[in-house]
Amino acid sequence: MKLIGLYEDRKRDSSEGTLPDHMLGKVSDELELDRLGKLQHVYIAMQMHAKDRIARYWNQFAYTTTTTYFLPFFFSYNLLHIRFQTLFLVHTLIFHDTPFIVISALAHLLASLFLSIIILLLFSPFFLFFAIAVFLSSSAPFLFIQPRFCLFFSTINVL
Repeated sequence: MKLIGLYEDRKRDSSEGTLPDHMLGKVSDELELDRLGKLQHVYIAMQMHAKDRIARYWNQFAYTTTTTYFLPFFFSYNLLHIRFQTLFLVHTLIFHDTPFIVISALAHLLASLFLSIIILLLFSPFFLFFAIAVFLSSSAPFLFIQPRFCLFFSTINVL
């Protein structure tokens, strides 16, 4: 991958911060390079408060053949404990989580285990009834040896 350069539409006296001196042009120039087939990847790296500009660039590059990446500036690079979560079909990033997440996960596991045991105990009489009904209505033994084919066409007996 070869970096061609940086493109920016803001002016030098922008309130959003200072611009580097090595800009190659405006984003419209980058779009023209893209339409000529000279780009493969475009990385949009901006601060999160520039959401209108992000949306504008996102829409401009939507109808091109390049792969467009968005690199949000998260104000921190300590992303060691970041978690991804889906909340009502929306993907979210959790930066700072409660220290009780382990306790919550353990409580959820214990509640699931307890509930599954209760449900198994409630339905076990029905399972037992159906097993006895099948046993009494069948003339074959319920434990039997069955031949199975193995490697090189040899057979083994399985209980």
